[in-house]
Amino acid sequence: MANIFGTDLDDTLTGTSGNDRIYGKAGNDTLSGGLGEDILDGSYGADTLKGEDGNDTLYGGNGDDLLEGGSGNDTLKGGADNDTLYGGAGSDRIAGGDGNDTIYGDFYTEVGNDRLYGGAGSDRIAGGAGSDEIYGEDGDDIISGGLIGNSSNDNDRLYGGKGKDTLVGEFGNDYLNGGDGDDYINGAGGRVFHWDGDVSRGRGEIDTLTGGWGKDSFILTGGSGRTGVGPSYIGSGNGDYALITDFNKNEDVISLAKTESSPVVYPAVTIEYSLGAAPEGFPQGTGIYVNNLGAKPDLIAILQGVSPDSLSLSGSYFQIS
Repeated sequence: MANIFGTDLDDTLTGTSGNDRIYGKAGNDTLSGGLGEDILDGSYGADTLKGEDGNDTLYGGNGDDLLEGGSGNDTLKGGADNDTLYGGAGSDRIAGGDGNDTIYGDFYTEVGNDRLYGGAGSDRIAGGAGSDEIYGEDGDDIISGGLIGNSSNDNDRLYGGKGKDTLVGEFGNDYLNGGDGDDYINGAGGRVFHWDGDVSRGRGEIDTLTGGWGKDSFILTGGSGRTGVGPSYIGSGNGDYALITDFNKNEDVISLAKTESSPVVYPAVTIEYSLGAAPEGFPQGTGIYVNNLGAKPDLIAILQGVSPDSLSLSGSYFQIS
């Protein structure tokens, strides 16, 4: 174990194979923990902190800092200003603090069940692989549960908090709660169609979407700039759907795609929707169905506690485009 102190200049400090404490002090410092369970404190300046191996704790302090946890179950705290934080492999806890921060739980090849907190400011937060809990807290945040292409085992819980937030669940059975403010909520984000002559089977995803206070938009259209319902709510009967728990037709909006197309096999097809009671054995309320892209009407969403007789697809609360 070593206690390592920098100066008021721009220092490069590297730990030992033990459990070290490294303090950058002033200046734009680079701190690397190495092996062991290390504590890195950037203090002042635009610092770069790398925990590397072990269960490390990183404090950015003041300045626009870059924090990388590395392997292990790490704790990262950005502090003041606009920080970028990467958890890396392991189950990490990351707090952006003040400022407009960018936070990543992990990448494609790294798995961990992370807890991510945006703090004050308008933050961009992505959980990555694993079942993550993400809290935007204050500010107008953009939150993604998982990066597109990850496993369907990514069952994330996203909470927007205050502000006009955008929440995207991506893969897995996700829970999304916008909190206060006028939020945009998308349970799945990517695509479900694999154009092999049939509409693809879904992945068994049931996303729970809660808008909270404010005028919320629930997005049930396809992602990646292409038309289509989705991404994972079409093509598998009633196995995939979005459960919207607090839809209010007097202030909320549901976005649906008008057409579905493939650049390879099919021309554009106009999607036909219908409203009806939710299927027996499901949460009760209004079911939203697609009529013409499968052998029978396909459930894509349930508006829990809402009577089908109180809604019309021509209402202003549905945007079909």
